[in-house]
Amino acid sequence: MEGSAQTAGRGTTRTIEISLHSWWDILPEEILDRKLAYCGSYDLRRVNLVVNPDIAWAQVHLQLRKAVQSSIIGTDGKSYRKLSIYKEGYRLAEGETLVEDGWNHEHCVFCTRRIDIGDVGYRSDHEDFGDEWVCGWCFHHAVVLHDLGPLFTPYANRF
Repeated sequence: MEGSAQTAGRGTTRTIEISLHSWWDILPEEILDRKLAYCGSYDLRRVNLVVNPDIAWAQVHLQLRKAVQSSIIGTDGKSYRKLSIYKEGYRLAEGETLVEDGWNHEHCVFCTRRIDIGDVGYRSDHEDFGDEWVCGWCFHHAVVLHDLGPLFTPYANRF
């Protein structure tokens, strides 16, 4: 059998080339044999948000932010409003408008739980993984412990 598998243990990730290793070289706690909460199949970027100890996190009480509004045409042919976070110094393109207090929530990158104004969320601060948001449950149960296991907890049992 040939190919590769992505594994993750406490604080580390590695790629196993199947043709070079036997299956018993992979520790049971490293196996990612099912989809993680919004990690997709072996989404190394999101896995790193949990296991990489070099990623700094800031506790943030979410505040209203400026947003850039534009209009897009959906696959159904209808026009929809699109909001994006305004970054200081961004020059509005034709058809875009600035909306004061237009950005009013974030979503947890793992469980997609909504983080509303005034809620506490955790934002990553890393050159490769910056500005990702995590809810309190995922932060305290997975990120702080550098453990992917809690992300397998069914949503109904989390809150």
